Amino acid sequence: ERNCKGFAEDVLDFILKETNKFDTQAGAFAGSVGASLVQGLTLGLLGGTSPRGENPVTVNVGVGSSRSFSHPVIERVRVEKTGWFCPWDYKVTVWVRKSCHLRITDATNDTYALWCQRTGDHCVRYNSSSPLIRQIRMV
Repeated sequence: ERNCKGFAEDVLDFILKETNKFDTQAGAFAGSVGASLVQGLTLGLLGGTSPRGENPVTVNVGVGSSRSFSHPVIERVRVEKTGWFCPWDYKVTVWVRKSCHLRITDATNDTYALWCQRTGDHCVRYNSSSPLIRQIRMV
């Protein structure tokens, strides 16, 4: 006898398989959108672990430091002070293992959006009275 959780798992498996097919035909954008849908459904319906790992990720990276992660999406985070020539005081660089859309939160609870369309490093420049990056959420 199947229960609601079993049915939901079957639906999510189907969506993930179809997303992967579409991803190879239409490009990475479709796959990342489908993966985000699957992630939301998995967390909301089943209370399970997302295919994208822990979310949000607690990073706690301060100015002048960096930290590496054994996370399926986020590889490394670095925060640095920018030069006098830049209108923003700080820059956070995030290295990702797959395309994703991130929300980065500093110690003042200001949140910055970052769309990573490819693997590798991506950055956001920002001003803050407390520039420590506390967490990164995949959306």
